[in-house]
Amino acid sequence: MKIKKHLLNFIVGISSVCAFHLKAADSTNTTTFIQESWEAISNRWGSVPIEKTKQAAETNEVTAQYYLAIEYSNGDAVLKDEVEAYRWMKFAAQQGMARAQRKLGWMLQNGLGVETNLDEAVGWYQKAAQHDDAEAQFNLGWMYENGVNVSQDYAEAARFYRLAAEQGHAMAQNNLGLLYFYFHESVPQ
Repeated sequence: MKIKKHLLNFIVGISSVCAFHLKAADSTNTTTFIQESWEAISNRWGSVPIEKTKQAAETNEVTAQYYLAIEYSNGDAVLKDEVEAYRWMKFAAQQGMARAQRKLGWMLQNGLGVETNLDEAVGWYQKAAQHDDAEAQFNLGWMYENGVNVSQDYAEAARFYRLAAEQGHAMAQNNLGLLYFYFHESVPQ
């Protein structure tokens, strides 16, 4: 079963890369949506020397940019450098990678490698949420529930929590249930 799952992740990863390259070749396409599992990205770039990964990232290979950002953020194959992590994450996010958009939002929300900027964080979360990134949807739900840089709005919080919950996001399911319990009059069914 585990082998089938890894094989499926690999096939999905290859399909995503092929779709990205096809879309990138179309000159009418200004933004590309890239959704690929971390496992596929890590499997592709984890065995590549870091200098080769940097070269690929510099030629706008979005998964290399994302992988490099994670490496700098964690300090794995390179010295930990949050500023470099932010720089590479922003490149990947600007190319339409939902997980990079979400991670960039998190970096902006928490001042990782950049000054805290909640307006930008919300914007990047919204972009990722539009591409069905459950974690970004959860983050937006939390921001609306708590009024963090947005107007406190339990109905909007519930909407985002519901989107994430429907994808199996456990914390979103929990928070949605709590919203219904404590603020049922403010939350549409």
